[in-house]
Amino acid sequence: MNLLVQVLEAIDPVAPDILATLLTWLAHGTIVIALLLGITRLRIQARVEEALWKSALVLPFLTTAWTRLQPGSPWTFRLDAAAMPLETDTLGAAPTLLTTSVPSLAEFAAPPVASMRDFGPATWIVAAVACMTVLGVVWAGLQRMRLASWLAARIPIEDRDVTNRVVLLATRLGLDTSLRVSARHGLDTPIAFGVLRPEICLPPDALTRLSHDQGDAVLAHELAHITCRDPLWFGLSAFAVQCFPWQPLLRVVKKRLETLAEYRCDGIAAEVTSRESVASGLVEVASWLVRRPRFGLAGMAARRSALRTRVERVLDSDEPARFRRGARVLTVLLLASSQVAFAMPRFETVRAAVLPAIQLGSSARALFAALVTLDVECAQLASDFGTLQAELAGGAIDGTTLSALQLLGRQLNTLDARRIALRERILEALAIEATRLDPSVFEADLPKSSR
Repeated sequence: MNLLVQVLEAIDPVAPDILATLLTWLAHGTIVIALLLGITRLRIQARVEEALWKSALVLPFLTTAWTRLQPGSPWTFRLDAAAMPLETDTLGAAPTLLTTSVPSLAEFAAPPVASMRDFGPATWIVAAVACMTVLGVVWAGLQRMRLASWLAARIPIEDRDVTNRVVLLATRLGLDTSLRVSARHGLDTPIAFGVLRPEICLPPDALTRLSHDQGDAVLAHELAHITCRDPLWFGLSAFAVQCFPWQPLLRVVKKRLETLAEYRCDGIAAEVTSRESVASGLVEVASWLVRRPRFGLAGMAARRSALRTRVERVLDSDEPARFRRGARVLTVLLLASSQVAFAMPRFETVRAAVLPAIQLGSSARALFAALVTLDVECAQLASDFGTLQAELAGGAIDGTTLSALQLLGRQLNTLDARRIALRERILEALAIEATRLDPSVFEADLPKSSR
């Protein structure tokens, strides 16, 4: 419990700002993805749609950073930090001495012991989001480790015929010919993975169960994934889904990116080989599937539900498969979309001015020590007076005793009033001294007539 309180105390000062940033990112992502869902209902080319979805994955982060660094959105929603308490007021007015206990400056000087009830909703929300993100990162790391452990048992394919076919197809696609091709028992569908060291992994008897043309189509399909850096985009989208589970629309982006990438690679493979080879290869590889792909790997025919659509697209579509200016167009889209940030909503935190910490000198510390001593003595007098009242309340009190008791109560109240006035004057003097040292601290809060 103490560790949780310490974590919440660390988050508490910046929780409203983090919450505002998260809400801004959530709003931007929702707007961008919702707009794209509407745009993609129109008949647009798959290569353009894919570029738009890639921008939808990155754009909310850019627009959120832009609006946070360069405020100016006409749609600004302000979060009142006063409703999300960050610190307690330690300079409130003291209550009357004889009606309740007297607050002491010693209590104010000592650091308060925080409890779970001291933290506002912003702190709890940010803590919950942080826990979900950490769990997502840990889960992604575990999945990565399991995948690496499972793929460690693969064996390289050294058959000269296979390596020559891979080199020939890679040359046609403008790809580096030093690719590694391996096989793994238990793999049901060919896969391509790796960003820095790309690799194609096949089922052990994949090429023997396929005809020569079908084998070339399968290899060309996987090489197309590497050419277009699909392992990188698949990894980014999967990481975003796992780390930001509170944005469910990211799953839509991930699914669309994977689907469109398969369409594109089918088309590229058809250009390099033939449409009939790709279509028949898809059907043959789909017949091997006996379970869902391991670790969410996107294989050549990982989804049987999309098989018919893919075969029809390969055989009937006249749309060019490759987006030859894809990087340029994506850059232009991102730059143009960045202007939308000015019209995007943003959240910001509004706080009341907080007085800075005052560095006390030795004389001021001595004065505070005297006030603490006076506070303690007044509190002790109040306690003794309350005890005396309770003892005398049980028996008969003559007029002289009652008058003396009333006089003592008035004198104690007078003493407490003088103590409170003295404390206020000392604090006012310290505030004036702080203003003299740094006038900008209090200038914004002073009325115009007093400046």
